[in-house]
Amino acid sequence: VSAMFVFFDKVHTSDVPELFHMGKVLCIATGQAAVGVLATTILLYLASPGRGDWWHIFGFELPISQMMTDITPGEVVAVMYLALTALIQLNLLTTRNPSFWWRFSKHTAPPPSLILLAPMAAFLVGSTFISVYWPDRVRPDGGRGSMIGAGWAPIGIVWAYVFIWWQISDLVKVVIQKVFRTAEAHVERCKRDNSPLPGWVAAMDKPNQWASRASDIILSWVDAIYAPIATKLGKNPRRTALSQEEFRSNMSMAMSMSRMSGVSPTELRTSQLSAASSRKSSGRRVAATSELPTIDAVAVDLPPPKQA
Repeated sequence: VSAMFVFFDKVHTSDVPELFHMGKVLCIATGQAAVGVLATTILLYLASPGRGDWWHIFGFELPISQMMTDITPGEVVAVMYLALTALIQLNLLTTRNPSFWWRFSKHTAPPPSLILLAPMAAFLVGSTFISVYWPDRVRPDGGRGSMIGAGWAPIGIVWAYVFIWWQISDLVKVVIQKVFRTAEAHVERCKRDNSPLPGWVAAMDKPNQWASRASDIILSWVDAIYAPIATKLGKNPRRTALSQEEFRSNMSMAMSMSRMSGVSPTELRTSQLSAASSRKSSGRRVAATSELPTIDAVAVDLPPPKQA
């Protein structure tokens, strides 16, 4: 439920369309998922009697019940339930910000909206009370499982444990973002100086190139299937999407036009749409996006930007 309310979260607007770097997105997702798996695996070992059994370090013993399962006692199940749900919910705050989750600025992310925080808080509070007070007579998983409220002291320790690992997950995300920003700076500098990319930068961009090629192949297949149908229907069989290389080239030209004219891309886009609308009303059909391509623009064959 909380993930659904991400669509109502606060974001900074952008004057240009966003271009997602799927390689970076997948690396961040994999890194944070790996941290979560490591955190819960270590907690399972530490909380299980006969293995880590770390409860005596804090001056008390976990009140293990007599109702045992094949794997863990019911109280340990409650502990793990809270750890899993809390890490998943808190990661919503880390993934929305390219910097640390608590750092809000024009260059990172605005504070989260109340409509996002409210369901998150409700879910976390509800999970905490379930982990503390779950009755032993109610057995989950159709009666095959065992879960018993662990009490406030163990749950408080687990909350501290989750908070620490949440900061580690956030740090992993920031480090990955930093690595990709450094790689992007190397790419821009090498393009400007017409020099080869460092090996580690080229290796990082390989998955993105493969994905771009696969996308172009799929688009060509779609075009091959759509063109005969469109011709029979009397429609223009031109494709309606730009490849990533075409998009980057056209967006580079658009930004250059914006800098030369001294107006923002949004204002430039508005003026071009007005001019295109006037030309269309005079009987000439003109694509409104032929001069400034955007993410939803039709494919146009613009020349690449001239090298300085």
